[in-house]
Amino acid sequence: MDRGNGGGSVGGKTIEHKADKIFGIQLNSATYGVVVPIVLGTSRIAGNIIDYYDFKAIPHTESERTGKGGHTTIKNTSYTYEAAVLFGLAEGPSGGIGKVWANGEKVSGLATLNLTLFNGAHGQAPWSYTQSRHPGKALPYSGLAYAAGVIDLGESGTPPVLNFEYKGLLRESGDGVDVNPADAIQFIIFDELNGVDLGVGNVDDESLERYQKFCKTANLLISVPLTEAKKAYEIINEICEATNTIVFWSQDKLKFVPKCDERLEKDGVVFEPDLTPLYDLGADDFLEANDGQLVSFEREDNAEAYNHVPVEFLNRANSYEKETAEAKIQVDINRRGVRSKSAVDIPYLHTKERAEYVANQLVMESLYGRNKYSFRLGWSHCLLEPGDFVTVYDPVISPEKIPVTIESIEEDEDGALEVVAKGRPPGIYSPARYATHEAERPEIDFNAPPGDAVATIFNPSPEVSGELDTWIAVSGGEIWGGCSVWVSDTGESYQRMGSIDGPSRHGVLTAALPAGDRVDTANALKVELYNDLQLLSGTQEDAENLNTLCWVDGELMAYATATLTGDRQYSLTYLVRGVYNTPIKYHPAGSKFVRLDPHIYKLPFELEQLGKRYFIKLTSRNIHGVAEQGLDDVEPMEYTIETILPPVVANLRVHENTYQLRDGTVLSDIKIMFDRPAYKLLDRYEICYDINSEGWEFAGITVEDNITLKALAQAKTVQFRVLTESTLGLKSPEVVSEVYTVIGKDTPPNNVQGFTVIQQENILKVTVVPPADPDINKYELRMGGLSWETSSYLKQYKDQQTTLDVTQAGTITFWVKTIDNSGNYAAEAASFIAEVHPVSNKYTIHEEHQSGLDWEPVCMFRDRDSWQIDSKEKVGDFEFFADLFDAKLHLCDDAEVILGVVNLGEAVNGNYTETFLSVFPDFLSSDKNYVEVDYRTSYDGEVWSDWLPLVNHQFAGRYVQPKLKPRSVDGEENVSIRSVSVRIDVTAITETIDFVLVPEDEPARIILNHRFFATPMPHLFSYSAIGRQCTHEIVNNIITKDEEGRWYFDVRLWDGATQIAGRIGGSANGY
Repeated sequence: MDRGNGGGSVGGKTIEHKADKIFGIQLNSATYGVVVPIVLGTSRIAGNIIDYYDFKAIPHTESERTGKGGHTTIKNTSYTYEAAVLFGLAEGPSGGIGKVWANGEKVSGLATLNLTLFNGAHGQAPWSYTQSRHPGKALPYSGLAYAAGVIDLGESGTPPVLNFEYKGLLRESGDGVDVNPADAIQFIIFDELNGVDLGVGNVDDESLERYQKFCKTANLLISVPLTEAKKAYEIINEICEATNTIVFWSQDKLKFVPKCDERLEKDGVVFEPDLTPLYDLGADDFLEANDGQLVSFEREDNAEAYNHVPVEFLNRANSYEKETAEAKIQVDINRRGVRSKSAVDIPYLHTKERAEYVANQLVMESLYGRNKYSFRLGWSHCLLEPGDFVTVYDPVISPEKIPVTIESIEEDEDGALEVVAKGRPPGIYSPARYATHEAERPEIDFNAPPGDAVATIFNPSPEVSGELDTWIAVSGGEIWGGCSVWVSDTGESYQRMGSIDGPSRHGVLTAALPAGDRVDTANALKVELYNDLQLLSGTQEDAENLNTLCWVDGELMAYATATLTGDRQYSLTYLVRGVYNTPIKYHPAGSKFVRLDPHIYKLPFELEQLGKRYFIKLTSRNIHGVAEQGLDDVEPMEYTIETILPPVVANLRVHENTYQLRDGTVLSDIKIMFDRPAYKLLDRYEICYDINSEGWEFAGITVEDNITLKALAQAKTVQFRVLTESTLGLKSPEVVSEVYTVIGKDTPPNNVQGFTVIQQENILKVTVVPPADPDINKYELRMGGLSWETSSYLKQYKDQQTTLDVTQAGTITFWVKTIDNSGNYAAEAASFIAEVHPVSNKYTIHEEHQSGLDWEPVCMFRDRDSWQIDSKEKVGDFEFFADLFDAKLHLCDDAEVILGVVNLGEAVNGNYTETFLSVFPDFLSSDKNYVEVDYRTSYDGEVWSDWLPLVNHQFAGRYVQPKLKPRSVDGEENVSIRSVSVRIDVTAITETIDFVLVPEDEPARIILNHRFFATPMPHLFSYSAIGRQCTHEIVNNIITKDEEGRWYFDVRLWDGATQIAGRIGGSANGY
């Protein structure tokens, strides 16, 4: 900004220039939610701004005089900035800060930047500056090392990019600067706050200690800046690769093996290489491969043998810049030229000396560790692990023992151990630590006798499999492998029926099982199996769903929990008993037990074979499928085929329905009813009857739970017999009813158990819950009144639901009674009070209000502004007029008011049927009076229908006339009718117009069949003869009636200005 002051010859002139001022700190980097770094050792890390405040602009003004005589002064003002800034570093406690870099340039230390280090100790105090100026922001940042201070932000207002040489954790494990890799790995695994919590005992302490000695004596120390989230095993692998060490998981422990063959010593610590082979492996130890070889030899290609290996590291002496250390084998370079490996990046190394050591290890291994040996061993060597040192002797490969280090061990598909080993340099090694002995390989007797089978033969309920079959559970000894099933009906000639492969789970009860509840939580089923198979636990849901189904001496049950109590012994609890209609009963100790699963053999039989005795032989074979026994080698097992019959019906009962013929004969239909059994294989029922004890007669087969015996005379006795039959043809024991005497029915049926009337738009949905009576024939529905007797009949119907049109609004009482087949009504009516709302899709075509002044009622008198029912007693019936006041009057029960005739006009023409009459008398109502409405109709005004109660309100005709009938419930409380409103409505009408053919040269006439009161509105769409949409025209826009009173209109089709042929369809809407 420039600003000038004009003045006279004395004051001179001043010109000011001010730079643009910044009003807030400018951040290059302040990341939210990053990982708090953990530095193991000493490393260069970047600071992350975690807070700042007190941003301040500091002006700097310079003046100079110019012009003739120096009368013009120029002032230039610029700004620098400062702020209080906190830089988060890493997890503490820190051992201090070494070098510091600001914007890539090294500075002399924190003090140069006016920063103070807070080392991240737990419980450290907040920065005093923050406490004094911003106490609300004074956080201690416990456990976080950070640097804070009021720093110069320069002219840009931007904090410098700072990097710090951070002295972190575990430095005491190394040389005070870097850490021992073994201790770094131990921190990653076991540290309480940051470790992966692998668990004590899951790291091999001996190998970890040996690895620690190796790293110390080899001066292989590292620094690990954990600045981002990374998988722990990846970090451990990188550390081990950087230190030439094998890491692997074996025997539930993490183990470490340094690949070093030289003795190392430093500061009194000695690393002894492993120069003693664990085994001298020879021909007696190896298993032949598929090609017959004992040991396979492989040498890596020369192209993969490198004599020059560069290693990239971060050089601490050069501000942690990436540099390269290298190792060469000059002898091989002179012979083959330089063969360089791609640079190996090891960022954990920070000195050139250590990087060169690792490079030398890598180049030696690449060039001299190319020989690989593969061989197979038996499980007598199962304790060998990667990193183990052994010797291999195979005269085909070498006349001498070959020292090797095992690289990997895997189990092949034959169960042998596939071993891959890498050759070690020649040297002087100690004798093998463990001697090997010739493996004892026992011979397998493929023809060993299997021993006899142990069998449990039984017939579960047919509901289990849905078939007629005998089940056989079989097991045997240790080498028993299966058996053949042979059956004979004479015990002499046997037929092979099938084969059983593998044992079943069966045995005996070791303790008695008492009878119990269906879900038995009080008793335990204690069993001992014949073999070593297992009974596994399930859940209570498994027991309920029969997923653990068992057969116990004829009873089927399932269990939830199986507890092993001894050798082959189990306690089964939470029992679901008596399933599939088997009896819940007492089972003594020694009773047979079978766990029902797919390993049980099922021997089918026919219905005719029930009760017959058969002989069964099981010829066993061994686990190799051979050495099967002969028929003469085994004893037969006798078995009589049995099964569980279908369950019987329950609650057998009869119901009588009485009626009279035209000749006066009284007869009854007797209905036999029963409760169905729960049975999966239920097919039908066979029913017989016996009249007057004259013998059983066949009544029929039914799938229902009832059957009716018709037209029985009075005073006869009848008895019924019912059998349940399954889909397999099995029949239950018979169930016989008591003797019933036919006496004729005159008792009323029970009424409905529930009754509702619900409005659904323009209909009322009536629903009843029928009684248990089997002979309910229909229902009678009424409405209005204060009781069944005073209500108006609506309809009779047979279904549990029916509908009514909404023709009257307001609070309406509906009544219903049941009617049985004998014509008897229920003694009491059921009622339902419904709030009926007006239907919105009706159109009112007539409405009037009558005050009653010109009425001519019958048996009514005028009292001021209303009409009331007259009494039966007249003045002439009494001797004195005063007797009227002394006597108790009785109101007439035939009072009525006939209202005027309503003429709907020519629109109905005697055919319109969707008209509705509503009459609303205005009277003072109570629970002891009401007003009934009747009506009559006429098509011509001369011939009238009978008077009908106004119930559904719908009528047909051109003329309609209402009538009011006031009534008193007790004959004493009067009705005062003041006026009445009469309304006639019609419903909305939509008539579909099917596609009509329109000729080309003349219009087509569309005639509507419905009787509309008002002119209907057509909604049309038209198509040409080839199916293209076209324009339609109602001729002269005229919609009128023909001589029969039907609405019609004429229509043409156009394609532009040309009249065409086609079709037209749509609808006509109105009322």
